[in-house]
Amino acid sequence: VLELGCGNGEFVKFLIQHGYDAVGIDGDKKATERANSPKVYFGELTALDDLFCNRTFDLIVARGVLSKNTQFAYLFYDELNLKERNMWYDEEQTEERLEQVRRSIHLILENAFRHLKPGGFFITLDDVASVDTTYFSEETARDIGYIVELHGTQRAILQKPK
Repeated sequence: VLELGCGNGEFVKFLIQHGYDAVGIDGDKKATERANSPKVYFGELTALDDLFCNRTFDLIVARGVLSKNTQFAYLFYDELNLKERNMWYDEEQTEERLEQVRRSIHLILENAFRHLKPGGFFITLDDVASVDTTYFSEETARDIGYIVELHGTQRAILQKPK
């Protein structure tokens, strides 16, 4: 199991305690340092090859990673002087920034697809079905190659074809 956006690795730790071979990756260096675990890595979710090379997973999980708001706060945290990574400012949604968010979400989905075993699942628990579906939609997932098993307001289950 690979958890994208694992923070300090609590879910990774839970999975390991229950017998799973699990690792996590997060773009927040402080969070991964707090994990103090060789199973939690600091790195970009858009560049999984850098850490995992050709490694593949049966399951990839992303919780709170693929929403427009999460990506916006992550990408522009320093630039906008946000007090918290989950803060959101409507007035800062320039078209250029929104396009960067779209690209980031697409790259995360593509990277996850490459690292899934055939028949493997990608599960996200997120706000993935907002009114504006240009960020994460069934069509986006299908274009990458996923089979969309479920696409709901707060979750999606995608499968890589066998």
